[in-house]
Amino acid sequence: MKNLFSIYNKVRHKIIQYNPHYCRTTDIFLKQYFDGSKELIGVEIGVMSCGHAQSLFYHLNIEKLYLVDPFVWYVGFPDGLTHYPDIENDYKKSVGYAKEMKGKAVIIRKKSEDALDSIPDNLDFVYIDGNHEYDYVKKDLDLYYPKLRVGGVLCGNDFTPMHLGVVDAVLEFADRMNLKLSGSMVDYWMIKEKM
Repeated sequence: MKNLFSIYNKVRHKIIQYNPHYCRTTDIFLKQYFDGSKELIGVEIGVMSCGHAQSLFYHLNIEKLYLVDPFVWYVGFPDGLTHYPDIENDYKKSVGYAKEMKGKAVIIRKKSEDALDSIPDNLDFVYIDGNHEYDYVKKDLDLYYPKLRVGGVLCGNDFTPMHLGVVDAVLEFADRMNLKLSGSMVDYWMIKEKM
C-alpha cells in the first residue's frame, strides 16, 4: 500500500507541475460571486504543494492569500493512509511558489488554530482542506468563520461520503449558524450574511 501511495505522490506532483491551473468548482463559484471587481484576501487551510493555490491565483483577483499548513504527518483519511508522504518536498514547493507570487502568497507553517494571530480579520474567503477528521473540520469552521467579513465565503473540499468527518462537521455548522449550504461536485460553500 505504501508503494502505491508513493506512486500517487509522484503522479500528483506531475499533474500539478504540468497543469497548474486545474479548477475546483469553488474557484468557479468564487470567480462569479466576486466578479473580479476587487482584490481578494483569503486563506487556504491545507496546502500540500500549492496546487489549489495556483488555481485560486489563476482564476481570482487575489491581493493576499494566506496558506496555512503545519506540513506534518497525520492519519486522517478513510483508507488509513498517512497524509503528506513527502512533507518537506511539499513545503519547499510551497515556499518556492510563494516567492514567485512576490508577497501575494504567505506560507504559515502552523496548525490552523495556531495561525489565527497571523491572519487578518474581514477576509473575503476561507477555503478549508486540512485534516478531514470531524473534530479538526469543526474546529476550523468555528475558528475561521469569525474572520470573514459579511458577504465573505466559507468554503472547502471533500464534501463526499468518503469523508464523513467533513460532511458531518459542515452540515452541523450550517444548521447551527442558519447558513445556506451550497456546492457542486465535492466542494461546498456558505456566505456569511451577518455578524
